[in-house]
Amino acid sequence: MGCNEKTEEIEVPQYRDTHELAFDKVIPAMDAALTSFVSAEEELYVSFDGFDSPYLLLCQRLCEDDAQLQTIQESLRQLDSAATVEKPSPNQYKISFNQDGKLIDIFCNYKSETEAIRCVKHVDGSISEFFEFIPLGTNRYAIQNEAGRALVTYEGERIARVVMGRMKSSLSVDSDLYSSDIRLLDANTDSAFESTNLDDSWILAKKDDMMQIAIFENNKLALQLCTCSYEFDQTRENLERQWQWQDEIVIQAT
Repeated sequence: MGCNEKTEEIEVPQYRDTHELAFDKVIPAMDAALTSFVSAEEELYVSFDGFDSPYLLLCQRLCEDDAQLQTIQESLRQLDSAATVEKPSPNQYKISFNQDGKLIDIFCNYKSETEAIRCVKHVDGSISEFFEFIPLGTNRYAIQNEAGRALVTYEGERIARVVMGRMKSSLSVDSDLYSSDIRLLDANTDSAFESTNLDDSWILAKKDDMMQIAIFENNKLALQLCTCSYEFDQTRENLERQWQWQDEIVIQAT
């Protein structure tokens, strides 16, 4: 090679690339595929969205470029002059700032071997939210946060199959009256960040804590809901609650 010849730089995939894949392609397409089966009336008790969260917008440009991280930090300092964006080690990031008198720390990881990403939000030192997106190979992706899990399979540019389970969260349970009914996934014990081989059993393993399971395949949606019935106990003077899975509903695309 001549001394004047330039070598072409090969761009290495980074956190921001998987983040873009998740939030610009896979998750919007999955939501569109599922919600197309649900009428406005049914949206009152059927929910497919919820994998996005405002704090994740702060993470979308994370990468190994220190100058880019400095730019993100300068942008955050318009909201909090003490905000910081750090890179403790390669492919690991920490965003910190104060909001409404509380310290927000967001820890993000990128696993170069699988191109998986993970974000965990802490408020005053306690975990409040998390998100994971794991490419599984052969056009399959696993997604989860504290409120649910999903597996998405592509055929070419088209989504061919989705399996999604939604937890009994504050969206489905009156958190003031029945906080004991809320079942959320744990950022640590339920993490799938290191996983490379996940199937439907990963979702169904949490069925007892879920309020909705949806399977989209072959242009039809199979939907199962877990509903709660109430009966007043005069002896104890309170409402007794009983969760029960309803029969599966199958909706064919028109």
